[in-house]
Amino acid sequence: MAEAAAAVRAAHKLYEKSVIFDDPFALQLTSPEWRFVAKNQWLYSLIVKKILKVLRPAHGQVLARSRYTEDRLENAISNGTTQYLLLGAGLDSFVHRRKDLISRLKIFEVDHPETQELKKERIASLELEHPKNLHYLPIDFRTESLSEILERSSLNQKEPVFISWLGTVPYLKRDVFFEIVQSLSGLLASKSELVFDYANITISSDDQPVVEKLMKFAERRGEPLITQFDTKVLNSNLNSLGYNIIENISQAKWRVFYYENSPTADLCPISAAYIAHLRVRNLL
Repeated sequence: MAEAAAAVRAAHKLYEKSVIFDDPFALQLTSPEWRFVAKNQWLYSLIVKKILKVLRPAHGQVLARSRYTEDRLENAISNGTTQYLLLGAGLDSFVHRRKDLISRLKIFEVDHPETQELKKERIASLELEHPKNLHYLPIDFRTESLSEILERSSLNQKEPVFISWLGTVPYLKRDVFFEIVQSLSGLLASKSELVFDYANITISSDDQPVVEKLMKFAERRGEPLITQFDTKVLNSNLNSLGYNIIENISQAKWRVFYYENSPTADLCPISAAYIAHLRVRNLL
């Protein structure tokens, strides 16, 4: 799904009238197949806006979650945060897009070894510089301990960290998700922040066709969507694990933030799409 997400960001920059999230490297980082589709406006319109029109809200979620997260990251940096941890970084191009921010950060990208190697190959083919403050941390979330990976890294556990965890949680088993958030709250310094997107268990009847199409698409790619949450229960669980809930963004707020009175209003995510912004409150 990392390549599909990159293709969404690429086509958005190329063809949408109102750009929510600007990623100039997404086109070259995605797969040759997706690149071919994205570069051909007629083909892109046929496949994405006609044949797969029902999935447009899912594309909107990809864009809005990235925009929201980096807006919150900028706020954290202005408040003194100097470490950025990307869980399930995929083909994100932050270190190459945001020259205005990377010199102020120590950046850690955590992802599956195969995904990271693929990304490194594509970055090398573009002859992009590898920043000295970027650290790759390979992990299989299903079989390895995130806390052990982080403890072996140069991450400073005594200083706040901003954590981005996008496009990953719905693919994890519920117990794995809670193991990760619990380990982070126990490992990281107070005032560290975490942003992640997830699927709410409640889906409107209007959105049901979108969800069914998205689930079939994910299953065909061998990455089934398996976990949803009740937001109120999730908030309670996260609070008990040492987090304060800063925001839990529903579809209504996504619309107000990014899509209201916009020519890309059809990109507004579905009712099940949520994003949570948390702060660690424990003291090490």
